[in-house]
Amino acid sequence: MKLISNIIRYINPVLVLMSGVMLFIFWRKYFAESLSYREQLQLFENTWIYFRKHLLFQGGLVVYLSEFFIQFFKFSILGVLIASALLMCLYYATFSFLEQVSTNRLNILFSFLPVFAYTLLLTNELYSLAGVFAFIITLLFARLFVCIKNFKKRYLAGIVLIILLYWFAGGAFIILGLLMVLSELIKSDKNALGRNLIFSVLLLSGMILIPLFARQFLFHDTLLQSYLSSAYYKVPVLFPLELKIVFLLFPAIVILSYLTKKLKLLSDSFKSLSSLILVLLVWCVLILATSHSETEIARYYGNMVYTENWDEIIAEAENGFPDNDEIHLAINLALAKQGKLTSHFFSIDNLKPVFHLPYQRRGMTPLIASDPYYHAGLINFSQMYAAESVSSTIDQKMPVRSAIRLAQTYVLNGQFSIAEKYLNKLKNSLFYRKWAKQTLQLIAAGEEELLKYDEWNTKKQFMLKEDFYYNKDQLHLAMIFLLRSNQSNHFAFEYLMLHLLLEKDFDSFLNYLRYYRNMEYVETPLYFEQALAYIETLRPGIIDAYSFVEVSESTIQHIQRYAMLYHTNNENDREKLKAEYANTYWYYLHFK
Repeated sequence: MKLISNIIRYINPVLVLMSGVMLFIFWRKYFAESLSYREQLQLFENTWIYFRKHLLFQGGLVVYLSEFFIQFFKFSILGVLIASALLMCLYYATFSFLEQVSTNRLNILFSFLPVFAYTLLLTNELYSLAGVFAFIITLLFARLFVCIKNFKKRYLAGIVLIILLYWFAGGAFIILGLLMVLSELIKSDKNALGRNLIFSVLLLSGMILIPLFARQFLFHDTLLQSYLSSAYYKVPVLFPLELKIVFLLFPAIVILSYLTKKLKLLSDSFKSLSSLILVLLVWCVLILATSHSETEIARYYGNMVYTENWDEIIAEAENGFPDNDEIHLAINLALAKQGKLTSHFFSIDNLKPVFHLPYQRRGMTPLIASDPYYHAGLINFSQMYAAESVSSTIDQKMPVRSAIRLAQTYVLNGQFSIAEKYLNKLKNSLFYRKWAKQTLQLIAAGEEELLKYDEWNTKKQFMLKEDFYYNKDQLHLAMIFLLRSNQSNHFAFEYLMLHLLLEKDFDSFLNYLRYYRNMEYVETPLYFEQALAYIETLRPGIIDAYSFVEVSESTIQHIQRYAMLYHTNNENDREKLKAEYANTYWYYLHFK
């Protein structure tokens, strides 16, 4: 019995430790990129004005706290650690309150239910991290209320806490009110029952009236948001069923704790062991049943584009990826930046020629949409898409990734006064202030000083020097104008030449090979060799005419073997053809 008693004593700390590890594994393995992406969707400013602005609307304090911590999500490991730690704090706050109201061995299990629920919600970017802060503060307020012994002071504190929480955490005041009512009813004796019932009725009435008063005199918002605020869900006019369930979960577990405490048939040891098993079982199910979603993989590629890890994108693409336009765009962008688009495109299975994202009339314009234009030299189009991302954000926050891009494009266009608007905001951030301050100093010194830095000089050289009518379905025309503006624009050349090869437009391909000498390739792009070798079979003498593009003897031998296998009717030879040449331009010409 003593051994069992000792085991039970350590169940709670062991379970908490193991749950923390499980949470870390869950976020790190499956949703680390989505956490990092949250940081790109906001621009947190470390100023008193920014803080005060948040205090001027209901739920603003928890929104401010969430934004403060989300700025550290820029570093993936910090995002995982912070998200895991906050959810474990939610467990501690829930357990601490439950123990004050109704001591029960099953409180360990019940306290993890909100953690499980909100962990799942946070995998969706529409649900805010502010909810975790709101629930933690709510439970701390509820515990404070319960700990006050004098009923008059307790009632007065309850009213003050409800009002404070309404303004600081929005809709969580509803949870606090229900927890106060339940704690009063559960802990009251017969003599105090009537008094507590009157207090409960008055408290619930106040909870109905407070938002109506605030809506009438302090702000003008929808009735729904007057009660709940926009701190929990990014679409302010909605309050999803999942959030309603989480809100009701807190009073529900108080009731469950009270009722199961009355079950004398269950021993404390059984309750403790069953809590341990069930909690660990749920964590195992969450980890094992969760897989890398298409959205998470797209975030992974998008984050690598943001940090310009081009080689890592290419290496990862070779392991396979889902059919997603943002992923295709990231891979093509990485190949073009590394000068490998015309030598590796067909070697990456299922890669599609997505060179830009079409304009979307619904939803937020993806942050990655401006990147290919910026790196190509189409600065105005990059600026347009970055501005679209800002204006189409659901929660009307300034995405820091778009703010940086807008600042860059306005600087390159010489519109320094507009660039300063974004740079001054970035100057107030924690991780972008150094770059913003340096850029402000450079534009203050003038364009000549600015162009001494490769970051700006290279982009300036690649910019268009003439106007043209843009057609989203004819991106190759934009690449032609870019090459006319700067004949060394390697990125534009890669995009253009691959497009012409995919369209099987050999005349245009040969025509624009005139820019080849300006690109300073270390070795001839493989698909240039294969295309010239093929055209040679149609128009003998082409290889000699374009002798500045070296076609290796190996390529000549390969096309001869390819032709032999292609012209046979033998099924085995056709299988050999696919096995040996599926990643060549020749195979694309005939079979795709």
